[in-house]
Amino acid sequence: MKILLLEYATLTEDPKIMNEGYTMLKTLSDSFYSINQDIYYLSKKGKIDGIKGRPIDVKGDYFDFLERIAGKYDAALVIAPEKDNILYFLTSIIEDSTINLGSPPDAIKLCSDKLITTNILMDRKIKAPCILDHEKVYDIKTKFILKPRFGCGSEGVKLVDNDGYLSENIKEDSILMEYIEGRHISSSLIMGEERSLFLTLNEQLIRFNKEVTYLGGMVPYKTSKREWDTIMRLSKDVAEIMGCKGYLGIDFVISNNSNEPYVVDINPRPTTSILGINHVIDYELAYLLMNNKFDPTMLPSSVKINGVYKFLLEV
Repeated sequence: MKILLLEYATLTEDPKIMNEGYTMLKTLSDSFYSINQDIYYLSKKGKIDGIKGRPIDVKGDYFDFLERIAGKYDAALVIAPEKDNILYFLTSIIEDSTINLGSPPDAIKLCSDKLITTNILMDRKIKAPCILDHEKVYDIKTKFILKPRFGCGSEGVKLVDNDGYLSENIKEDSILMEYIEGRHISSSLIMGEERSLFLTLNEQLIRFNKEVTYLGGMVPYKTSKREWDTIMRLSKDVAEIMGCKGYLGIDFVISNNSNEPYVVDINPRPTTSILGINHVIDYELAYLLMNNKFDPTMLPSSVKINGVYKFLLEV
C-alpha cells in the first residue's frame, strides 16, 4: 500500500520539537519499510537523511497542498502537535481523503483542550490533577503547574511557587493545575473499533526547574504486574471515553502519597516513546497499526517485551 506520513516538525523545521519529530518520523518510516509498504512523506527540502521512503515536495501552504494530494494514498498517519488545532486540522483533511491510521478528528479536538479533558475525566471519576482558580492561589502553600490550555507535551509547562506569583501573569489560554509529586510514566496502546492492544509502560525522564523539560525515556518501565494491569485498564477506559483510535500515549504521575495514578495528558497520536517501543516489542509497530485498521483479526492479543531501551533527546 501507499502510506503517507506527515510529520509536522520536520516539515516546518520547528526548532522546539525538531528532534522529537525527526525521531518519530524515522521510527515510523523504518517500521513501514520493514513490512514492505510504499512510504511517502511531506518535505519542503526534498530527501531527509535517514528517512526511508519518497519525499513529496510541498508547494505553497501545506494544508492546501495536503488537501490536493491526500487522496492519492491508501492510508496516512499524522504526527503533529495539538496546539493551535494543527493535529486536528491535518487529520481532518486525511479523514476526508483517505484512510486515517490515527485517532479521529473529534477525539483529537477533545484531547487538545486540557481544561475540557480534565473536566471530562473527573466527571467520570478518573483521577487527574485538579484545576486551580488563579484568584485563590495565594492560599496555596505548595508549588503548582502552569501550562498552556492547548499545549503539546512539556512545551510551555512551568513549575511555579506562589512566592512572588502574580495572577496577572496568567495568559488567557493557560491553566493552573495541582502539582503532584510522584513517578512520571506513560502508557502506550493501540485502540481499534472492537479490540485494543496494550504495548508498554514507559518511564519519563523529566527535569523540573522553573521550566518543565522532557529529556527522554526508558522503555519499558519496570513495575509490578498489579500496577501494570491497573494503569493499562485505566488507559483503555480513558481512550474509550475520549474516543481515541490507533496508537496513543497517556501521561501519568503516580502519587508519592497515595500511590494512585493521575492522568496528566492524553496524546492522541504517535509519541516519542515509539522509538523505544519498536526496539523492545516482538512486532513491528507499523504491522500493528495496519492490522488494527485493515484486518483486526490479525492483531495479536498481546506483545512480548524483550530488553530495555533508553533514549535521550537533545535539549
